[in-house]
Amino acid sequence: MITKKNHPKIELKGWINVEGSDCLITQVYRGYSFSGACEVVTNPKQPINKDVCWDGSNWVFSDKPTFVNAAETPRLKEFVEILRQK
Repeated sequence: MITKKNHPKIELKGWINVEGSDCLITQVYRGYSFSGACEVVTNPKQPINKDVCWDGSNWVFSDKPTFVNAAETPRLKEFVEILRQK
């Protein structure tokens, strides 16, 4: 079952592993969110941003499609640079 609550503590610019991928947290969703627990960027060669949920024991990517190119999105520029440096 996918949940947005009772997940490990997360914070902006923290790293989590989602389905085997190292991901940098770009937003932490507070309260109730249809999007998930947070948004991340991943894949340094071709950066993408995805929403992430907690399945009770692991982080999983949301089924929700991504509509922006992380590398070309001004709000994500700082996060993409950090992702590429790792």
